[in-house]
Amino acid sequence: MIKKLYIIILVICFTIINSCKTNADDNNQKWIGKYFVESYNKDNLKTSFDITIFNLDSINLLYISDDNPPEKYYNLKAIPKSSNKIKIIFNLNYKEMGIIYLEKSNDKYFISGDPIYFINPGNGIFQISKSQIIK
Repeated sequence: MIKKLYIIILVICFTIINSCKTNADDNNQKWIGKYFVESYNKDNLKTSFDITIFNLDSINLLYISDDNPPEKYYNLKAIPKSSNKIKIIFNLNYKEMGIIYLEKSNDKYFISGDPIYFINPGNGIFQISKSQIIK
């Protein structure tokens, strides 16, 4: 009897672990790709992000702000905020200005910042183009 109970517990644990891994893999897959957005503020200064997500633990980001030299970041990690939203911290020295969020709504992707005016003044979120899926 104890042996049967032990086997049942092992099967339940394996099923739970396998289910969690499948959900994590599915969440990882939907983000893989290249993303690009650029916007201009009222002074016509450009902010752009070129983001390549290989998986949620391997993200490259090119950030261009105003007329400053481009900033390149490698091997960033995403923090899932929900099943359709991830947080990417690319520069802790910028505090909240060094954080972006990507959000998926149906087949569209959106980028936002904290504070939001950092990326798109006067709008809650800004659509970002997903140009390709990386294999």
